Amino acid sequence: MTTPDKKSPEAIQPAGFEALRTAEVGRPQHTNLRAKTLIGGAALIMICALLFLLSARAIQIDVVADARADVSVKGFAMPLGSRYLLLPGSYTVEASA
Repeated sequence: MTTPDKKSPEAIQPAGFEALRTAEVGRPQHTNLRAKTLIGGAALIMICALLFLLSARAIQIDVVADARADVSVKGFAMPLGSRYLLLPGSYTVEASA
């Protein structure tokens, strides 16, 4: 019978190591390529949107008429409240009341 005060020493043994075999050599991983393509596409869209916002000008078109006027801008214009974000250039503006 052993006494509870005495502890027997236990040897610590290293665990065996075996490399994972998840991908074979020379075989591309399509999931990583697909994720990189999606991330790259999203980054490109965000860069284009940022460049548009930094280079566009806010233009307000006021129409003096007795009735409510409908205004449309032909070209790449982003309506923002009562103004339009436009890149520098020529645009055709149509107003009808």
